[in-house]
Amino acid sequence: MKGIDISYYQGNVNFADVAKDGIEFVILRDGYGSHTDKKFFEYATQAKAIGLPILGIYHFSYALNAVGAKKEALYAVSCAKQASLPPSTVIFYDYEYDTVNNAKKNGVNLTKADFNEFAKTFCETIREEGYVPGIYVNKDYYKNYADEALKGRDYVMWLADYSGKPDYPCDLQQTGSSGKVNGIAGNVDTDELFAIDLLKNQNQPVNTPMASVPTTPSATKTVDEVAQEVIDGKWGVAPERQKNLEAAGYNYSEVQSRVNSMLKEEDHKTARYEATGNVWIRSGAGTNKTRLAVVEKGMVVLADESKSINKNGTIWMYISVTINGKQLNGYSSKKYYKKL
Repeated sequence: MKGIDISYYQGNVNFADVAKDGIEFVILRDGYGSHTDKKFFEYATQAKAIGLPILGIYHFSYALNAVGAKKEALYAVSCAKQASLPPSTVIFYDYEYDTVNNAKKNGVNLTKADFNEFAKTFCETIREEGYVPGIYVNKDYYKNYADEALKGRDYVMWLADYSGKPDYPCDLQQTGSSGKVNGIAGNVDTDELFAIDLLKNQNQPVNTPMASVPTTPSATKTVDEVAQEVIDGKWGVAPERQKNLEAAGYNYSEVQSRVNSMLKEEDHKTARYEATGNVWIRSGAGTNKTRLAVVEKGMVVLADESKSINKNGTIWMYISVTINGKQLNGYSSKKYYKKL
């Protein structure tokens, strides 16, 4: 099966034309280090809209140690969930020469042992989070760096080999970097999938935070109750919010008017903060609480200061933020924000 892997370097992509040109799947770069690819969410939305299967996503590693590799895995999972990609999605660990060169600039000399430890840590974290783990390697890394234990584990193997048939066992082969595909200006990486069963569950419905919209809402709830649910993000964002409310039998204008009033009533309690670095928003106060999403550096959030919690000397703010069109509410450490 023919596919391509892309990142923001491909610019604007016409996925309908891509599919018409015989491409049967895509792999998207979700990001690198602690950063999200600028086009990831746009690409994911557009590919799904025309039914082009997203086989997987790949995360370029800048980890300096195994802890960093685990953080990158969790970051990739967060991106996959925000893009509503199903658990059958393969999340690949991408460790390349630039990974090693970047480490040297930071005073760290990465070894063969580091490569194997990082890859296993990343992949096992992906598995623990419910997604399919995979590794992207070139022929050099496969032959001279990957140990037998790594090769023998149940990870999807994606091999970069541009010289005909793959020289080593793999599930997926990157066959070139100068492909031409309708719908994409310039060169694109091309791929051949051998393990076609990896595509059997792609683009299936997946439960996401939007699934918290009541499936059988009761129109007997008070306007105040529904308005609070809107504020909490349980009815989605406009224009879907209006559609959801009206389908459930509620008067959208009445509910929205009450929402506006309630927000004004809360104004004296809230303040705007800007993230000074990438930071998790969690389901509760504490690092042991479930991660909901990453608030990226520079994003502005609304904090209800009356709900702040001091836990072991760390102030956890209750914040509201919209990420990729979804309103999220949860707790985040105050030390990573500055008040505006």
